[in-house]
Amino acid sequence: MPDGLNFDKSGAPAVDTSTPESAAKALSDVAEYARRAHAAGENMDAAFEKVSADLTRAQKQLNELATSRAPVSAEDMSVKSFIVSKDFRADGKGTVAKGSLLLKGAVDDRTKQYRPGLLDQTSSVGGDWAKDLRKAIGDLNIVTVAKGSARKAPIACARVADLLDQAPASIKSTDELKRLKSFVDNPGSGGEWIIDLGISDLIQNNPLIRSPLADALRVHQMQAKVETIPAMTTGLRPYKTGTVVVDDPAAYTSSSLVTEDRQRTVGGMAVLSKMDRDAAEDAILNVADVLRMEISLAIRDGREDAIINGDTAGTQDVLASWNIASRWGSAGLGGSSDHRRSFDGFRKYSLNNTVGGVASAADIGAAQTFDGIIAQLAKLTGTGGNIANTGMVVNKSTLFKTFMLFEEFKQAYILGRPGTADRAELANFAGYRLFLSDFMDNKLNATGVYDNVTKTKTAIQVVNFDRWEMNQRLGTVVEMDTDITRNQNLMVARVRESLWSMEAYSATASNLDALYLYNVTA
Repeated sequence: MPDGLNFDKSGAPAVDTSTPESAAKALSDVAEYARRAHAAGENMDAAFEKVSADLTRAQKQLNELATSRAPVSAEDMSVKSFIVSKDFRADGKGTVAKGSLLLKGAVDDRTKQYRPGLLDQTSSVGGDWAKDLRKAIGDLNIVTVAKGSARKAPIACARVADLLDQAPASIKSTDELKRLKSFVDNPGSGGEWIIDLGISDLIQNNPLIRSPLADALRVHQMQAKVETIPAMTTGLRPYKTGTVVVDDPAAYTSSSLVTEDRQRTVGGMAVLSKMDRDAAEDAILNVADVLRMEISLAIRDGREDAIINGDTAGTQDVLASWNIASRWGSAGLGGSSDHRRSFDGFRKYSLNNTVGGVASAADIGAAQTFDGIIAQLAKLTGTGGNIANTGMVVNKSTLFKTFMLFEEFKQAYILGRPGTADRAELANFAGYRLFLSDFMDNKLNATGVYDNVTKTKTAIQVVNFDRWEMNQRLGTVVEMDTDITRNQNLMVARVRESLWSMEAYSATASNLDALYLYNVTA
């Protein structure tokens, strides 16, 4: 008989299914036994008949083991990172005990540091299992909002429960995960806090709806609606030391550090969706991905529009008639809830700012040449001699009808490096990163604003991204309400954020952080 294997007295492979490891070895032994027996020309029908039941049992055990395990990608240190290593006070909401699983993000009020939770983490931390769980909970939230109760979402609850059963061993035994499992198994038992989870990673987890312009900005997590911070206006400087020739040399020349208080504030925008209360759960789940996509697109486009054209006063342009690229329809334009009034954008800063006697906006109607634009770019300061993170935001008409006519640009585009996928660049203009945006409108007037009369011009927005940030209040809030007069449930996804620069609107600004070139032929 073949050697190196375990066999009983009849010559059949000895099958041990007492442990997963022994079951796996039994299957391997039988396969090897069959290969060798076949090569030797032996008739092994009787032997295989004898062990067939044991083999079936071994295979069943291994299958059950495979389905109970989480994906390998999830069983790593990133999942364990959501377990609290020591007690901390979470934003005035009580103490998070050591060993707890942080499901929802919290702020440690001792350190003022924000810690994202497993369910509202917006990156790939946690692996595929965590990503799938966040999506399933997002679907559950959507159905719950539409139906008015998680009790009316058995399919969505079952999907979440299945994923919780597959949780990595490192977190599966935590009390928090058990309570979450109890909720989805018995949705009427409490735990409705889950409703505001699962939407915060919509945009981040979908590369098709990313905004290269927004991605170029750093994000500052706000711990309150308003933050006052000290900003350095004049830094320290070195001086030459003298040669020591006497016992009491002259004192070193001193310099003074000058600061002033600057405020960060946060605005926001919201997306409202209305859903029929009588819709079936499976129908809602079928459109959940569409709803998720539409919410994400609305937030993405609204954010990019406000980053460029934001004006809290609502007086710079005729907003009531300004439906850029036919994106927004006509309802609500120009009113107090217009998304462009959420925070001031690059264009508002540029048209209303002067640094060191140099205006941050310029008419280039008579200098729409490569050299003419380069001459204007020299006004931009605060780059530290490095323009690698300075960008130009243009409409596609500027790219194809202006830049592509410049021989210098064409040669650089053809012979050089047009762009890189990892930085989401379209191209570069004399070293400046180039971004296309439909929200850099091509229906402006000769002064660079939209007046609903002259619609033949566009503009070029230049930005030093190192000097700008997005203030972001912790995550996206999802809220719900019911309109019983229309038999509808309402879901609102609300982002709280604003654009901010150290120099913006400061009386002591020393750097020109953005430059707006207007009166460009569209």
